Amino acid sequence: MIENSGSAIIGVAPVPLEPLHSEMVAAHQSRVTTTGENLGGLVWRGNFLTIITLGIYRFWYKTQLRQWYWRHTLVGGDGFEYRGTAKEKFLGFLYALAVVLPIYFFGTLIGLFAGEMLGSIVSGVSVFIIGLLIQYGAFRSRRYRLTRTVWRGVRFDQTGSAWRYAFKSAGWGFLTLISIGLAFPAMRRVLEAYRITHTRFGTAEGQFTAKTGPLMKRWFILWVGPFVLGALSILLAVAREEPSGVSVFLMFLAVFSPLLLWPWYRANEFRYFTANTRIGAVSFQSAFDTKAYYKQYLKFAGLLFLSFVALAAVSGGLVWSMGGIDVQNISAGAIIIPMIAYLAIFLIGSSLKELTLNQGFWRLAAGTMTVHGLDAMDDVLGTGMKDEAATGEGLADALDFGGI
Repeated sequence: MIENSGSAIIGVAPVPLEPLHSEMVAAHQSRVTTTGENLGGLVWRGNFLTIITLGIYRFWYKTQLRQWYWRHTLVGGDGFEYRGTAKEKFLGFLYALAVVLPIYFFGTLIGLFAGEMLGSIVSGVSVFIIGLLIQYGAFRSRRYRLTRTVWRGVRFDQTGSAWRYAFKSAGWGFLTLISIGLAFPAMRRVLEAYRITHTRFGTAEGQFTAKTGPLMKRWFILWVGPFVLGALSILLAVAREEPSGVSVFLMFLAVFSPLLLWPWYRANEFRYFTANTRIGAVSFQSAFDTKAYYKQYLKFAGLLFLSFVALAAVSGGLVWSMGGIDVQNISAGAIIIPMIAYLAIFLIGSSLKELTLNQGFWRLAAGTMTVHGLDAMDDVLGTGMKDEAATGEGLADALDFGGI
């Protein structure tokens, strides 16, 4: 399944075709389609219940979301089935807390009483361990999702070592850091290769043939842009002996150009990775549209801005109608209204993110994908693989990075 994807672009449900049009039937069966209406009701209700239960309901909410996304993603006319349960996620979360909390507690305790030098060393080690656990949890979380995913009665799986993946991530993360981000495409390719080559669908194994070169060409544009623009801004300011409007604008572009170019790079990366991924004899092709990617971000930002402006206006109006905030005699309303506004910000932000970014990207990524050689899946057999324990997924939730 597509991760962290999750619209304005509506997928089309399968349409019955005439039996004589065999080529059209074959083309239809190779399309990935997205169905279902907007899941607004599920999202608003799920986030609201998550708030009033202090986060406990999120395990049930996330399970319902996955069931919806899986069920409405069709390949060859057949949808996926998600068999994970909220109980598994909740118990896994409790198990993971038993690992994470002692690390936080002892790391903080030693950092406070062990002296400045030793405290800094312990804090650094704690950060490294937490970083490893994040990557370990991410790999186990993906394994959990795959082992709970079924298509045409055959289950997915993921082999490989979560610890090996975690140390690969740490090593490449260090190289990316010391190269000031230049090694990022190589890190992405290596980690994606490890995930895909250890992916299984029944007896069919994953293959990944992407190279770093094609990614590096695009990444270099994003990476070198800020340095060039920043240098031009400084040279222009020095030449004129004071900052000018042009130099300030160039510095603005230098700071924000990576953010502006990031969707362009990610769209190209997704298409390239998709084209170089195989499951058994099945290959994939994506027509993911970069412009549509930008539109989703702009739609989310616009809706979020308008919602927060409206919320601020309503909150401010209520406080003003109560006589404002008197620091000498603060009323109950002046305390309750900002608290409700804060919770409303979380509710609105989380809901809009799911409904615009996640659902929109899901429709874009899945709805623009073509599957080649789908008939080969008829020969794939299920295997008696053991279900992944829920503790890996729980670690993702405990460290607050679990995705759909």
